[in-house]
Amino acid sequence: MLSELPLILILDENSRKNSGISVPNILSFGVLIRSSINEVHKDECKDRSVVILEGYMHRQNGFNDVKLFKELYGIECIYIGTDERFLEQMRSIARVYSMDYTDLSYATLETVYSGNPSRVKALSVSSRSKLSDISHKILSDDSEGADNKLLARSYLNLVNEFIDVQRELSEVKEKLVTSEGIIHIKDMHLSILHMELANIFNEALVQNQYSKQMNFAYRGDIYEKVSIDDFVSPPRIIYFKEYTDFLFLDSFIETISQAIKSHELISFKVLRLLDNRESMKAVTLPSYYKIFTGKYDLKSLYDNDFIAMTDGYVSILQSLLTNQSRLGLLIIVDSKSHNDTVLRGTYLKYNLVRNPKNIRKFDLDSEMCITNFTNSSMSWDHMDSYDEFDYSDRFLFLSSREVIRKIEAEFTSFY
Repeated sequence: MLSELPLILILDENSRKNSGISVPNILSFGVLIRSSINEVHKDECKDRSVVILEGYMHRQNGFNDVKLFKELYGIECIYIGTDERFLEQMRSIARVYSMDYTDLSYATLETVYSGNPSRVKALSVSSRSKLSDISHKILSDDSEGADNKLLARSYLNLVNEFIDVQRELSEVKEKLVTSEGIIHIKDMHLSILHMELANIFNEALVQNQYSKQMNFAYRGDIYEKVSIDDFVSPPRIIYFKEYTDFLFLDSFIETISQAIKSHELISFKVLRLLDNRESMKAVTLPSYYKIFTGKYDLKSLYDNDFIAMTDGYVSILQSLLTNQSRLGLLIIVDSKSHNDTVLRGTYLKYNLVRNPKNIRKFDLDSEMCITNFTNSSMSWDHMDSYDEFDYSDRFLFLSSREVIRKIEAEFTSFY
């Protein structure tokens, strides 16, 4: 009875196709069979050597896989093949045997496992050349009998056929390797093309979205509008739209609101609209402003005259326009980025443009624009002498400015 062999045979698809190996026979020897070295478990290697066949070396990264496996598990590797390139390469990490693996038998596996020199020599490819030499001598020796010459001639014919088949197989393998390399390169090119296509697609989406935004801005509203006509008794409204950073805006708004309150004897609220709570305008607001970020409570809304709203505005505008507190004046200072307003309906509106040269850029009516440092009657500036006044004198001085008196007059005539 044949004794079991403590081996693990790597029988990959290449080795299986290029040989007539009988799996049931191999299994009957007690040999474990795996289709890839990556399928071998560490515990299986403790008492078994791993046999690698030449066919495995034609896999992509075949040698590197075996080398990594040996370094990780420290197992003994045995290599069987005939290609001198692979024999030389595998010599550094395995016991190599120059044998034909295509008809693997118990004798072959037992020989490579035991490493018996005489058996290895008998099965090695080099033994064929010696037999060929003997066959040639028999054919050239007239003293040899006819049976010996027939046997020698038959052997040489088989060897020649074997060499031809082996050469054809080698050529096919080389073509296969070349084809696999071409396929790999084409796969890389295809992957690159897919990436470039994805980038183009993403850029197209961004451009499409940008075009939609620009088209939307060109056609009409950017901000959601709150309609004044939807409310029964809204307060009177002065709407200041800030197009560029307006200098001394806080003193201007405080002056106009207090001036109209004193002359008209009405209550007021100032609502500042900002893009977000992290904006510089939100951070630098005077301390008397109550800042809401998206949410608000009605008590704080009613208790504070100066309010700032970031991250949303529709709900707070609706509360103010419902006018349960009976406001006489609502001043809206819109510092949001886009050239659009948040109200629909009839109200008094002014544009805040720091430099009058920019009025044309926004296609604005110059008579309804308030600027800085110009000789216009609609200019708002700063005087160093402000610091010398107390609050009352300062208010009297500022409220007497021409731009304040003009807005007051227009407010009275408008409403």
